[in-house]
This record gives sequence, C-alpha cells and structure tokens, in this order.
Amino acid sequence: ACDPLYVCDIYDEFLTETRLQFPANYQNRLRTYKIDRGTNSLAALPQGQFGFVFAWNVFNFFPQVELTHYLKQIFQVLRPGGVAMFSYNNCDRAEPAKFAEIGWMSWVPVSQLVPLVTGLGFEVIHTGRSESNIDWIEIRKPGQLTTAKAHQVMGEIKSHTS
Repeated sequence: ACDPLYVCDIYDEFLTETRLQFPANYQNRLRTYKIDRGTNSLAALPQGQFGFVFAWNVFNFFPQVELTHYLKQIFQVLRPGGVAMFSYNNCDRAEPAKFAEIGWMSWVPVSQLVPLVTGLGFEVIHTGRSESNIDWIEIRKPGQLTTAKAHQVMGEIKSHTS
C-alpha cells in the first residue's frame, strides 16, 4: 500500500538506519527525504499526493508553533480524504505534563490540539490514549480519498543545492 514509501527525518543517520530495516528488494521503493532544520519545509515532497502521513514519537518533542508549521504542510501534501496520524505529549494528563515541565517533551494538551487541527481544516477521526503515556490523534483532510495509481511510481525526488 505504501509504494513508494517516503521516509522523512532531520537526521541522515535515521534515514540510513530506517532503509536498512527493510528487505533489500523493497529498499529501492523507499524515498528518503532529509528535512532541513533551518526551514522545516516539506515543499520538496509531492503536494496533494499522499493518502497517509504517519509521525510517531516526533511531535511529542516539538513546541506547538513548530507542530502547527508541520500540520499546515501536511495538509498540503495530503490528497483530499487523506489521513495523518501522530503521537503527541498530551499535557491534559499528569505524567505527560511532568515531561513537559522538566523540558523533556513539548506542551500540547489535547484540549488545545483538537481546536488547532480543526482550525487548520482537518477533521478529527479519533484520539487515542495508551497506559504508557502515549497519546495520538488521527485527522483527515476533507474530501473523498481516491487514486488513479495503476503501478509503482517510477520517479524520484532529488534535491539540488547550489
């Protein structure tokens, strides 16, 4: 279903380690993309083309202004009806609030996150909570998810720096 599978991170080491976790015959289907920490831009990714965006144990550490920046860009890369799912540090709960107070994780209570994502145009599908202090949210870009994809994409995004 994820062919090609785009893997994005701010660290080259993570991208390399992630690629190696896949069987050799699938590695050529991966598209790795290093996010520039100066701009935090996803503009080089195909816009309006993704059906699913997944970020786990990433936004837990970003301040709300940076999370908002990424969510705006995620909205742009998703197709109508596309879904994003990510974990965050829900400071409406005591233990995650302690994580934020000691500076280990960010402060993003669900009571602020839901109005934020709906204000950006997303629909909230589900909010989840585990006993291990991990909260997540599933959000959808309005519209009907469709595809005309008949086979694997044969292109690759290359970044050129001067």
